[in-house]
Amino acid sequence: MYPKIIQLWIALQKKIPKYLRVKIITVIFLSSLFEIVGLGAIFPILRILMDLSLANSYQMYIPYSSDSPNLFLLSLLVACFIFYVFKNFFLGYSTHQIFKSVFYLQNLFSNQVFEKLLNAKYSVQRGIDINKQSSLLVNDIPLVCIEWYLPAVFLISDTFLILLLLIFLGWVSPFLLIFIGVIGATLFGLIIYFSRVYSYKWGVERKFFDEIKLDYFINGLSHIKEIITYNKIPLYLNKFREANNFSARAAKLQSTAQVLPKLFVESIAILALLSIIFFMVISGHDMKHEIPVIGVYAVAAFRIIPTINRMMQSYQMLQYGLNSTEGLISEIPNEKAEVNGNNSDSALKNQGAALFSSLKIANLDFIHEGKSSFVLKGLSLSMLCGEKIAIVGQSGAGKSTLIDILLGLNLPTKGSIQFNNQSIFDHLNIWRAMIGYVPQDLHLTSTSIRENIIFGDVGKSVDQDLFAKVTHITGIRDFMGQDLDRSLGRQGLKISGGQKQRIAIARALYKRPQVLIFDEATSALDQRSEEEIMSNIQKYFGGISLISVTHKIYNNSLYDKIYQLKEGSLVELKA
Repeated sequence: MYPKIIQLWIALQKKIPKYLRVKIITVIFLSSLFEIVGLGAIFPILRILMDLSLANSYQMYIPYSSDSPNLFLLSLLVACFIFYVFKNFFLGYSTHQIFKSVFYLQNLFSNQVFEKLLNAKYSVQRGIDINKQSSLLVNDIPLVCIEWYLPAVFLISDTFLILLLLIFLGWVSPFLLIFIGVIGATLFGLIIYFSRVYSYKWGVERKFFDEIKLDYFINGLSHIKEIITYNKIPLYLNKFREANNFSARAAKLQSTAQVLPKLFVESIAILALLSIIFFMVISGHDMKHEIPVIGVYAVAAFRIIPTINRMMQSYQMLQYGLNSTEGLISEIPNEKAEVNGNNSDSALKNQGAALFSSLKIANLDFIHEGKSSFVLKGLSLSMLCGEKIAIVGQSGAGKSTLIDILLGLNLPTKGSIQFNNQSIFDHLNIWRAMIGYVPQDLHLTSTSIRENIIFGDVGKSVDQDLFAKVTHITGIRDFMGQDLDRSLGRQGLKISGGQKQRIAIARALYKRPQVLIFDEATSALDQRSEEEIMSNIQKYFGGISLISVTHKIYNNSLYDKIYQLKEGSLVELKA
């Protein structure tokens, strides 16, 4: 268990900039040193309080001190107060630096996980468990940073402080240190053993049931229509409540276990201090000399007890969050993720200057990884600038696969796709800058229609004329009027499927594409609406090229060529 914790700690440390690591180590060292100095300042004050004549023995070490014992004692008290104020300010700064590193990690991990998922191969993205990744982002990353890394930092800091305190107390009274140390070590060992056995187990349970809970939560809201229709609301509620109860039980047990050591430690500390006082009294010790020693131990106890409590809680949290931390480390890329689509500077420099002239698909084959049958076989197609082409096919004919390859998301098993006599896969950014893609099921953000059409052009001035043109072409203003800043709700729940497709076409046109790729883009529209939109596109974007992949066509006159996708190949129906 310990080697695993150390390995994870080292892995997390590598993610933090060197300057921040050095700063944390420095403030931990100085904070512990200030604590010892503050505690050491109490000892002479207590001795002088018990015997004012001892002031003379200290005055010789302090220049410009008063000859009056009372004034000297007052000076010591004021100096001690000023030091403690400075020490506490520094401890506040130290805590700030520690939390700075914690939330640096949290931001870094969230960004890296999202970047890794966005830039993964498309074949990998299609198999991503969104619920699991959501749980990683919402639950595991905060837990690892706040409830694993932070306790680890506190454990290191508190261990260093305790060692310095024990050295100081051993110098004040070795006997008392041995007596209290034996009791404390025994208690601490028992709690460590308990933590190793149970805290890790509760952490695994919490993570497992949190993922189940999130799965039912997301699926319940995402597929509410089917759930209501099939009367499965009680099923989803019961499954969610069951997982929620088990997760809460694990968290409850862990939280209770964190509090119990504090109660034991305080009780043992009071018992030890009272036993020491009783032993000294019946042994005939001169309490005039022993009270300063007991006082120093009592003051130290006020610092040691909460520190030990926090050390034990930190160790329990390390065990509790160990499973989540292992899972997170395996998800974080060791190096910066490669950007999906060859976003090199050289490719981006000339993408705006390229003009589309032709597209040629030659002898295209495609087989899904791990499969043996061809989805596409020997597929060929040629298109010139301004041509409108329709590809018709039944479900399962390979239409979606062809679209994915045209978008550069999947590589063909064999064959080539070229625009302007150059491979799209060698110049993906230039190719994607030329095309506008309209999917059947549009991804909508829970913002306004306007923001969904301009699609995140942050920092750019919106082209109002172009925006007005695309909303007119697609008929968006006919059903929304002038209220284009109204929220669409989560995933566009406030609008119909046909309205979503109008927004999808407007978004693609707002990009000023040279080639439009329709993927069942008008399946939710009636024949009249489809013909109006296609006619408007021809009228206002006359030179645009179009590839429309669909399962049926209402009006053959809208297209220059029509192909049927059958058995992985194209059969020309209209030339």
